[in-house]
Amino acid sequence: MKNDYYVYVLKFEDGTPFYVGKGTRSRLNFHVWAAKNNKINGEMYEKISAVISEGKKIIAEKLCTGISDEQACLVESFLIKKIKRIRDGGTLYNKIIFQGACGEWTHTDEQKQKMRKAWKKRGPVSDETRRKISLSH
Repeated sequence: MKNDYYVYVLKFEDGTPFYVGKGTRSRLNFHVWAAKNNKINGEMYEKISAVISEGKKIIAEKLCTGISDEQACLVESFLIKKIKRIRDGGTLYNKIIFQGACGEWTHTDEQKQKMRKAWKKRGPVSDETRRKISLSH
């Protein structure tokens, strides 16, 4: 079992948390990079772009380090439930929430529809790509 995971929180300058995630290596920097480079559309990325364009900073903080993927899932889930997503009366833009064992995430119907559309736009998938996708699961 590799213990190279961490749990992180992204916060606005005033300290308000807006995203909790888990990752390895430089994952905690991905969201700001994606927003700056218009790589992903979405409410959170639009908010990050707006904050940065106002000259403010996004704070990325590692909360737990050197933990397993399963431990990271549990900590991430706990924090999301504790801080709460915007739709649940909290401040987090997180869309999915951990349910039970690691890897059992729930997506909203809206997210599922967006994912289906995104896959359809990609066009035919090569056999090599299908093989890589199946190996990643």
